[in-house]
Amino acid sequence: MNNLQIFEKLEFGQIRMAEIDNKPYFVGKDVAKSLGYKNTNDAILRHCKGVVKHEGFKINGIKIALITEGDVYRLIVGSNLPNAEKFESWVFDEVLPSIRETGQYQAQQHVITELTGTIGDLKGTIKEYKKLCKITCSKKQQYSKYIKNRLDIDKANKEYNQVKARLFLILGVEKWEDIDFDTSNNLIQIIDDCIRVIKSERPYKQLSYFEN
Repeated sequence: MNNLQIFEKLEFGQIRMAEIDNKPYFVGKDVAKSLGYKNTNDAILRHCKGVVKHEGFKINGIKIALITEGDVYRLIVGSNLPNAEKFESWVFDEVLPSIRETGQYQAQQHVITELTGTIGDLKGTIKEYKKLCKITCSKKQQYSKYIKNRLDIDKANKEYNQVKARLFLILGVEKWEDIDFDTSNNLIQIIDDCIRVIKSERPYKQLSYFEN
């Protein structure tokens, strides 16, 4: 097996890289595992478009799946790992530059320019993708449970519906599934504000001096 360069960070584990025709490739399984995918093979099949299985890179006689920089971005976009963006910074701001600085990976200038343009396009795609991403059913259930806990109730009631109606009005949506990815990052704070308003409108009972 040709040399695989190993890079390691405590919170993400190891990722292995290879150089083929002056281009960096990542071991797809390592990247998918670092990004929290349970089924790494399925993640590679669903998200990666430039998978390479090179004769020179085998483990136990089996060619390993190598992926491009673009495919690393695609796995980052599809990951639910809270630290996915931190992983992106580690790989693209630390790992790749360190390879270039030490001379282990020397790309021609026009290739670097091309990759920079590709990365820029991918970042734009990521932004558009996030706009299309909506909260999942499990997230919806988590937010619903959170509201009930804050209202000290077990089942949806009038106040629950008021909180939800106010939330949807503020966000300009009609249902949970309409809430986009970026908005969901600040959703708890918005929910808390809605709950605070609804609680402030609760009628209070004035106790009489004659009541026991």
